[in-house]
Amino acid sequence: MAFNGQMASAVLMTVLLTMDPFLSMTATDVIPSETTSNAIQFATVPRPRATVRPTNKRAKVDRLSRSELLAFHVKTEISHRLASTLLHQRTANSFAGERNRTTVFDAFIPRAAFVVNFSVAIDGQVYQGEMEERPAVFSVDRERKLRLSPAGTFARSRGFQLFRAELSVRPRAKVDFNLTYQELLQRRLGFYEHVVILRPGRPVGDLKVDVRIRETKEIQNVTGKIEPINSTSDGVHMRMRRTGKTMAHGTFSPSVTEQTAWSDEGLDAQITVKYDVKRQLDAGEIQIRDGYFIHFFAPTDLNSIERNLFFIVDSSSTMGASRYSQTSAALCSILDDLQPSDMFNVIFYSSSLRYWNQNEGVVVATRSNIHSAKEFVRSENASTGANLNDALLRGIEFLVKQRELDPLSIRISMIILLTDGNPTTGVMDYDRILSNVRQANGARVSIFALALGTGARFAFLRKLAQQNRGFARRIDPAADAMREMRRFYSEISSPLLENIRVRYNDAVEDTSLTEVDFPAYFSGSEVVVVGRLKGQTGNLAVKVSGGSTQGYMALDANAKIPRHGRDKLPGLNFAEKAWTHSTIRKLLRKTLEYTNETVITSSVTTARHLSLQNSVMSPLVCMNVPRLMELQPPICLADPDEDLPEESSVTSVSVTKKGGQGFGSSGNRLKNHRFFVDNDPHFLVTVDGLKEGVCFDIDGMPGQIYQLIHDKETGLTVNALIVGKNMTDEFPNVKTYLGKLAVLYGKTSVVVDPEMIVLNGALYNWKQNASFDVTDDVTVEVAHGKHVTVTVKGITVLRILRHLVNPIHPYKVNYLGFYIEDPSGLSEHIHGLIGQFTHQVASEKRSSIELVTRFSRVRLQARLTFSGPHMSHRTVGAVLADRRDMDLNRQTPCWHVPHNGAGLIKGSASDYVVPYLHYRKSSFSKRFRDLGSM
Repeated sequence: MAFNGQMASAVLMTVLLTMDPFLSMTATDVIPSETTSNAIQFATVPRPRATVRPTNKRAKVDRLSRSELLAFHVKTEISHRLASTLLHQRTANSFAGERNRTTVFDAFIPRAAFVVNFSVAIDGQVYQGEMEERPAVFSVDRERKLRLSPAGTFARSRGFQLFRAELSVRPRAKVDFNLTYQELLQRRLGFYEHVVILRPGRPVGDLKVDVRIRETKEIQNVTGKIEPINSTSDGVHMRMRRTGKTMAHGTFSPSVTEQTAWSDEGLDAQITVKYDVKRQLDAGEIQIRDGYFIHFFAPTDLNSIERNLFFIVDSSSTMGASRYSQTSAALCSILDDLQPSDMFNVIFYSSSLRYWNQNEGVVVATRSNIHSAKEFVRSENASTGANLNDALLRGIEFLVKQRELDPLSIRISMIILLTDGNPTTGVMDYDRILSNVRQANGARVSIFALALGTGARFAFLRKLAQQNRGFARRIDPAADAMREMRRFYSEISSPLLENIRVRYNDAVEDTSLTEVDFPAYFSGSEVVVVGRLKGQTGNLAVKVSGGSTQGYMALDANAKIPRHGRDKLPGLNFAEKAWTHSTIRKLLRKTLEYTNETVITSSVTTARHLSLQNSVMSPLVCMNVPRLMELQPPICLADPDEDLPEESSVTSVSVTKKGGQGFGSSGNRLKNHRFFVDNDPHFLVTVDGLKEGVCFDIDGMPGQIYQLIHDKETGLTVNALIVGKNMTDEFPNVKTYLGKLAVLYGKTSVVVDPEMIVLNGALYNWKQNASFDVTDDVTVEVAHGKHVTVTVKGITVLRILRHLVNPIHPYKVNYLGFYIEDPSGLSEHIHGLIGQFTHQVASEKRSSIELVTRFSRVRLQARLTFSGPHMSHRTVGAVLADRRDMDLNRQTPCWHVPHNGAGLIKGSASDYVVPYLHYRKSSFSKRFRDLGSM
């Protein structure tokens, strides 16, 4: 298909969505109204645009590489708690010359929001986005790069999705981006909260924000605030004007001078609008429109239910000293807020469990007990290991035992878990931990998890909480951890009802209802049910019941179903939109809460159908712009709560097959296999029976020594020292590499690092181009400072690559790569992180279900079954990824097994750590009496 001039102006478009969305607005001279049926229309009056002159060197560079930003508008309409937001950006390539300029459109979208419309207009020619099914395979490397970009990292840390579009704009062309997203606002801590991120990246001559609220009940406590993102200042208030008892309106339109007062690069702020509505002790508010209804339930004047609390705190070294100190301080502050009727206990966990009160389970929150618990908290120090599984099971055991002692009392049992979610000792397989907790809990205890630290496993913690009657929150690494922990605790500090049941009469289609059973209702929150009606006449009756401090309580309400009528907002049926959004969210939650594959697959299929049918951009669908993006990948949504595609922050192992059958002694079967560890560091080994590779991650720390190979029969051993730069504020996650290797065989010792080569104690430098017969059985070749080749008994060939790095690099150091060029001669009695796979065989059972990464990154999935000498038969789940072979300079596909290779490697990663570099025994020699014991 040939591109015309306008189409050729859009050559490149890439998109990232990494957290949550919603806005609505319009600008002068943009898109005809018929092209934006999902957007709320508004008009602006043209005004002279201020000329924005560069104020620093960076701004001058931007003028040479980027197009001019003419306007940035945000308009939100909130009706019946449904916020519809339109973002509009106008750019132009108005610079002299014939060169194309790049324009970027970044939209930060809230977690609970869905994009419902996107369009691009180039010189008035409109290109409308269309929803389509997500591709079967999505580039993990591309997604990781986008999510680790500055904008992607910011979005993810704040709990937002980043929607990014880039266009190459021809000279003198003007481009208008319009994006609409919608969000059913949630009530927390007594307010509905609508947040907009403003980061245009430079001063804008025409910048406007417009927020309107329209409710059916009287609006109370409406506020607006503009806060700087990268500053500790309090910001300024945005005036929200009451235009009636049920309406409010606020605007914000800073001048260029005001924008540059925030920073030379313009506004970098978060706008937060909060409000509530008047309410009372009743069965709630029911809104009905065009065959759909929304039921809001948030009663007042109830007393708090007594609680049994168990605080479980991660004290492992992976939390980091600063974060651990803040966690301890916040916990002491929370303990001061306990009520005399509360009962509590505290567990700190690392490789072992430490209890504040080990013998009595939970005890009454007297002043003396609280003081004692705070002293215990302050005395704890971070240590190695993280046995999360045992800590959770012990906490559940204590709470269940307490409940059995007093089964008739109205008390809520809660675990408050403060952790990064990285288990490093005990049970480390995430699925096993989830299964163990579900089985022990039996839906009797609510688990509320707070994810701490930049490497937090939030996807796992969210799943853990949702499967156990709770929820999870994430703390932005740049935020005030103590304040955020207190805010998290405040959400759950005052339960007013438990085991809530919402039931309707036969006017409702039962299968259309969203959630109707809730474990608890907390002060300041709200229960929301959305459904579809059977007819357009009659009455809708509802009964809400639950346990309170006064015992069982039931509230009833009736609402007349009005005759068919249109919403006052053209093209927007707020109730139907709310039902669509809530139903998709319910179906996506099922993929977390359920383990039955039939239920999960059915939920995914139904959610995808609803998304496509209603033009809602859920994680199951993508957006394409016909005639503009036909040669580009579609725009796909990445779940902001999900862990990054794993490239391994420390150690990754991969497995690939190139032929051969069965396992046996060394020979030609292994001749064409690849085994290596390189980069930061990525392991790749070859296993018979697989067409692609297999990958997994192992957390390690600088100074640790891992055993790569130990062949009991031949005596060949290879150990590797891990190195890395110290953490900084800019790079808090340490990147690690192989800094030194020792090849040990008989009485021969070959030690290599990037600066020196040591052969049986004699020193050599890398500049030589020579061959050395170290002994009769070992030959070492040094090739022009690039690599060292070690040949054992003339058949086993090992190669060590040298990588030199600029010393001012922020996180890299000089490092090595280790390759088995020819594994012939290795026996079946071989062990080590690489060695254990040389005589393994495997089979695979593939599928393309999106469940591995919860449909955010749809990749091929497989169940891999392994067997071999000295290893038990085992099956693990994996998804298709790739790793780079730096020796051959190419990408190699591999099956990725997450979570430290749990179930794939023998034992755990710590079992491969040896005490010193010249250690010649098996790393398992002190841990297992028998190599085959598992």
